[in-house]
Amino acid sequence: MRQIDFDYLCRLANLELSKEEKTKLEPQLKKIVEWINKLEELRIDTDEEKAFGIDDSLPLRKDIPENSLPLKEILSMFPEKNGNFLKVPKVIEGK
Repeated sequence: MRQIDFDYLCRLANLELSKEEKTKLEPQLKKIVEWINKLEELRIDTDEEKAFGIDDSLPLRKDIPENSLPLKEILSMFPEKNGNFLKVPKVIEGK
């Protein structure tokens, strides 16, 4: 199990902590290190497909390009437009 020199870590990070801050943060850091050590115990599959959870048993459709609808038809179905642009409600708040 890895041990962390808290003072050394603070120097590396250029942190100037008070004794109270060190007393509060050191146990938190130890818990994080313990958690990381547990992760190292996990058996990680080197088979990339298994590592990313890709299920080969699921059938995939062929990616066949198809013609899209003509622009005029799309524009005729849309309630608000500005020339060849579709107007949609604003979804981002701010300026």
